[in-house]
Amino acid sequence: MSTQDIDVNEKISTSTVFEHPLSERVRLLLRLEQFFKRLAFHLEKNSIWDTHAAISVLLRLVDICSRSDLKGELIIELNRQKDCMLRKHARPYQHLIQAATEELSALTEKLIDHDGRLGNHLKDNDFLQNVQQRCFSSNDSNIVGLPVYQLWLDLPPEQRQADLVNWLTPFKLLETSVTTGLANIRSNQEKLRLKAPKGYFHQTFTNDQMRECQIIQVQCDDDARTFPKLSAGKHGMSIQFYAWNVEATSSQRSEKDVHFTITFCGV
Repeated sequence: MSTQDIDVNEKISTSTVFEHPLSERVRLLLRLEQFFKRLAFHLEKNSIWDTHAAISVLLRLVDICSRSDLKGELIIELNRQKDCMLRKHARPYQHLIQAATEELSALTEKLIDHDGRLGNHLKDNDFLQNVQQRCFSSNDSNIVGLPVYQLWLDLPPEQRQADLVNWLTPFKLLETSVTTGLANIRSNQEKLRLKAPKGYFHQTFTNDQMRECQIIQVQCDDDARTFPKLSAGKHGMSIQFYAWNVEATSSQRSEKDVHFTITFCGV
């Protein structure tokens, strides 16, 4: 380990955790996770603007499902995790591994049995297609482009909620698969306390580290007021820490030593 290491028993930061995915597949999982969290937040509220925000996320979810073989990517990832668990873990933990692999197998089977692409149930929904084309076709979303959408938003909250739940329920398999896959990745961690002299840190990777790591988490000390810019490749990674200032026209790399926690997550 580098001489830049700090005692792992030092106080661990409770500040923002910045996550950096090491593959496009995991990047997609993180994006989908954010969509489902945003949907859960807005579905708990009854205002027209929360319903409008939920519709915006739903349409983006449908768009992602239509543009990529999401089902195939999930099947590959869940099978990969199951194979790694069966191969790596020792006998004393066999009962835990069996439960986890059985859950992964069940999810994979449901994905395989799912007819067509995920999100296909909304492919022929004329109302949502019109909303997409007339209200969300540009960078600016609005409700005035389609009178029938305005009429729907003026319905009682219970009716709007019922429609949203009806449209979102078939996505439950996707949400469970994403949540399970990311939980498995995040639950297997190697955590280090490190220092970045003058805001810069570099570390090389072994082949095993690159193969097993899917997400790198970076957490600065509470009083650091910095954020990381991380780049990672096959042989290593570098992190530059930038001082945060909401009034600055551009961020400047920190000139101070930055103490941080880095976590390597992967199955």
